[in-house]
Amino acid sequence: MKPTIGIAVLSLVVSLAASAANYVDPVGGNDDTAEPGSESLKYKTIQAAIDNCPANGTVSLADGTYEQSATLMLTNGVQLIGTGYEKCVICAAAKKSIRIVIMEGADTLLKGVTVCGGIRDAYTNWGDACGTGIMMR
Repeated sequence: MKPTIGIAVLSLVVSLAASAANYVDPVGGNDDTAEPGSESLKYKTIQAAIDNCPANGTVSLADGTYEQSATLMLTNGVQLIGTGYEKCVICAAAKKSIRIVIMEGADTLLKGVTVCGGIRDAYTNWGDACGTGIMMR
């Protein structure tokens, strides 16, 4: 019976570690001093938080506007969760023709944010490389 209890406790610890959140604050965060899973030492950029997020983890966004100059890739079940579409905005940087978010995988989630901005390059075809917004694969 003791090994079963030990296995159950180990399983719970592994499960909690895999679901840890990385926190992002566009004003008070700092990518150089942030610590994964720390609510007090937050990341400044979404990409840094995603890069340091374990599979099936969460990136939690504080209120604010997040300006993107490159595409955010959400894979491996990572969940990107904002504080609500009225308070949490992800925008393409001025005059950037980027796809703001690409989501891959069944467990990947984008919730509680507004995605806006970007332009479509007149010389780009309507394929994968143009425009702004969200692509789900």
